[in-house]
Amino acid sequence: MKLEIRQLKKAILALSLATIAAALPGLASAQSYPSKQIRLVVPFAAGGATDVIARVVADSLRDDLKQPVVIENLAGASGGIGAQNVSGSTPDGHTIMVMANGMLAAPFTVKAYAGFDPRTALTPIAYLAESPIVGVVPPSVPAKNFREFIEYVKANPGKFNYAASGGSVDLDVGLFMSRAGLKMEKISYKGAAPVVTALLQNEVQFATGSPLSLRGQLDSGRVRAIGVMSSRPWPGDASLRVASESVPGYEMVPGWFGVMGPKGLPRSIVDIISSAARGAVNKPANKKRLEDAGMYVYDAGPDDMAQNIQRTLETWREGVKVTGIQPE
Repeated sequence: MKLEIRQLKKAILALSLATIAAALPGLASAQSYPSKQIRLVVPFAAGGATDVIARVVADSLRDDLKQPVVIENLAGASGGIGAQNVSGSTPDGHTIMVMANGMLAAPFTVKAYAGFDPRTALTPIAYLAESPIVGVVPPSVPAKNFREFIEYVKANPGKFNYAASGGSVDLDVGLFMSRAGLKMEKISYKGAAPVVTALLQNEVQFATGSPLSLRGQLDSGRVRAIGVMSSRPWPGDASLRVASESVPGYEMVPGWFGVMGPKGLPRSIVDIISSAARGAVNKPANKKRLEDAGMYVYDAGPDDMAQNIQRTLETWREGVKVTGIQPE
């Protein structure tokens, strides 16, 4: 009996030592992090809402973590280029990414990224904000709401182009057109800024975007919002109706923003970055700035980010089934 107890004690001691040994690398990493400049990747062109969120986060990380933070815009392939770059970086917390929901469309819409799975290729860090997505038209289109827009497009077949600045727009607008019985031709652009230019030059007659990225043009009247594509209203204009009221069965994934890191990033470092990033968007001045731009600000960690990624992927899988969109 005494021998069995001694053996049991040895086994428990060995297990405890193994657990401590496994935890030591992460603890050591956390104690020395950050030890150099942090590279913050934005997988879209400068000027959009993702870029604004990145600058808010970068400023606070720089102050809180006492290291330089450099923003690098790596646009293309619906965010796939930037995401793959981060996925292949060293998992030490010195390369991270501000991720938007649009990046999750890459596996569905870009052939080169058909096998890319952000759930296994990246590490969730924080879920920061959501933005309603509005549908906008140039002054040449007389429609004031979705109902009028649908009627106008149907009465003018072959005359409408829509702007796509990523695969998520293909899925969202494709689903919208399918549910509404519309046909418009797609013209692709890299980022929100070129889309605005295309609207102003009447190259396209419909586009979607966040109120933040379109605010200057909306305020000046150079483009007009006809409604909210996503399910939550835009606090900045309560008169705008959601698309599902005119198109039953349609629901768009809202624009959302979070922070991700490379696969294998230690949880101890994840927690440091998560705390700093969530603190950044929730600082009173930053939170007011984002809310004034129509965003909903969150204080949500890595588990919440992982769950939201899963929900978004499930929604877009359904969108692929309905629209028949194939990777290009």
